Amino acid sequence: MPPNSIDPVFRRKLAALLAFVIALILYGSLYPWEFEVMPGLNPVLHLLHSWDSEMNRFVLRDIGINVLLYMPVGFVGWLLFRRMPVAVAIGFALSCAVEMIQSYEPARQTSLVDVTTNTIGTVLGVIGARMFEGVVGTVGARLAARRKRDASALMLLAVLAAWLLFPFFPVPGRAAMMEKLRAMATEHSPFDPALLLPAIAIWYAAGLMIRAAGMRRKWLWAGLSLAPLGAELLIVHLVPWPATIIGAALGAVLAVFPPVAVAGAIAVILMTVMRGLAPFHFAGTPQPFLWIPFEGFLSMDWETGVSVLLQKVFFYGAAIWLLREAGLRLGWTAVLVATMLGAIEAVQVYIPAHTPEITDPLLALLLAFGIGALSPVRARTVSRMRASPSRGTGTRSQ
Repeated sequence: MPPNSIDPVFRRKLAALLAFVIALILYGSLYPWEFEVMPGLNPVLHLLHSWDSEMNRFVLRDIGINVLLYMPVGFVGWLLFRRMPVAVAIGFALSCAVEMIQSYEPARQTSLVDVTTNTIGTVLGVIGARMFEGVVGTVGARLAARRKRDASALMLLAVLAAWLLFPFFPVPGRAAMMEKLRAMATEHSPFDPALLLPAIAIWYAAGLMIRAAGMRRKWLWAGLSLAPLGAELLIVHLVPWPATIIGAALGAVLAVFPPVAVAGAIAVILMTVMRGLAPFHFAGTPQPFLWIPFEGFLSMDWETGVSVLLQKVFFYGAAIWLLREAGLRLGWTAVLVATMLGAIEAVQVYIPAHTPEITDPLLALLLAFGIGALSPVRARTVSRMRASPSRGTGTRSQ
């Protein structure tokens, strides 16, 4: 086998991951799945005549969502097929199919603009995957066993950056900037534990991920990990609170020293529980539990929903990743985190400030699958070493 060829087991995992991504896009794009028969409607012609040239802030918002939604298709498609035309064709075909099906759904609007922006998102996903491999090496290749770089860690870092910088829109002017500075100086104590402690946990976990991703200059990357907080000054609706900056600096500095993954896991899990149960105001009458996956997310305002989803993906993914780093098998880690989240959702039935739903435990299982798919060589190497202790700790090159 050539040194950079993709392992067959890893290829199957990528294929399953791509199927998951496509299924999630279909799920969200066709929600609430209420279709009507349209006599005489030709979905192909309807799509071809659906170009809307009007440009306003709502259209720009939809363009941004469509681009982000299809970037995972291009990303995973490139890792699986390693051919840009194939990955882009999958995104284009998926978008065309979704838009034509939406012709039969009154709550949706068919748009050729969406097909265009979805395809652009797929292309950007391919570009992102190629840049990603430029950092961690060819994912899934035999050569990756010697690089000791964890691709799943880099992906979680990208999710963290996206969460911290979303919605990516710049502040409208000087007045808005001055208002942010005033709020930073007056609205929260520099040592507010509600901001300080989560920041320490987040940036400590991020520091361990930076190490696992193979970034050698620890102090340099620790400093650069604080850059998104500075960038928040320039982004609308975001405020880098002094307590968050102090906590992030402490977490980044602690991560420079010898890593203790179990400490990071405990911290992230505690923050997840605290966020899930805050503000600890319980009602006597339970509220309904949502059994339809992602129903709460799809019912939210799009900006709030995306921000909440990015936050959950990082926290749940970090908990799984850190527990695995601490030595727990990935399967048991997935079950543990999913069970914990299920318990939190069950308690949220009595907390009116939250929406109890089945989504979070399922999201944890999906994240565990993704983390396992992005680091298969390491898992196989560890199992091979356990099965053959007499061969020592080294691995034979292939």
